[in-house]
Amino acid sequence: MKLALSLGTTVILLIVTVIAKYQQTELDGNWTLKDFNYDGNKGTSQKPDVVKIFEDGKFNTYVLYDNGASKTTEGTFKVLPDNIYTETIVKAVNAPMIGKTYRIKYQIVDSLMLISSSYDSPAGKVNYSETWVRFSPKIFASAKAD
Repeated sequence: MKLALSLGTTVILLIVTVIAKYQQTELDGNWTLKDFNYDGNKGTSQKPDVVKIFEDGKFNTYVLYDNGASKTTEGTFKVLPDNIYTETIVKAVNAPMIGKTYRIKYQIVDSLMLISSSYDSPAGKVNYSETWVRFSPKIFASAKAD
């Protein structure tokens, strides 16, 4: 009886752990940068596009060019209470960011995500705010006509 109870408890804990690990957050998905303010340097994102993808506790940021993409940051994220999430940077073009964890204030309104925080740069801390737009990637198929 004890063995069956112990085995049953273990299976339930395993299932709960797997479900918790793969629960989606409201950040999960694809986002493209709409506008920004970096220490007073304001602008609207233009070509090339900047895309951030959140999935399964990981994120990647890319700059999309006509001939390909370049990954600018990679790491893990965790959603916390009070509209805060953290990004822990594993790889980055901006080397002073690597290995650091940043607390980011966010708000999601419809398909927009408004974020604000600061990050490390070679010139020091940069305070910023950004607006991101959620999007679904479009996959185009082409058929060759005979």
